[in-house]
Amino acid sequence: DADLDGPRPPDPGPRGSVPTLHVRVDATRFGQEGLHRLKELLAMRRGDHPVVLHLLTGGQEIVLNVREMRVSVSEELRTELEAWLGTGSVWQE
Repeated sequence: DADLDGPRPPDPGPRGSVPTLHVRVDATRFGQEGLHRLKELLAMRRGDHPVVLHLLTGGQEIVLNVREMRVSVSEELRTELEAWLGTGSVWQE
């Protein structure tokens, strides 16, 4: 049985699929204005990568698949987002 050989690598998904950009935002800290700024920042970097927001609010994490927004992921974007939102707030899967 393959499960006994240890963890399997992640399924690459359909041919041609691109990794999703995950962004964790403390909505309590950044508020509506911060979320609006994030949307504007991502909108300036349109591309092929889907976006999933992880909103932290009231001790809970709400995960939102932002279907209408796809971005171009770069080290510059990741660095800018992490400088603003905090280390570990941006990752790809």
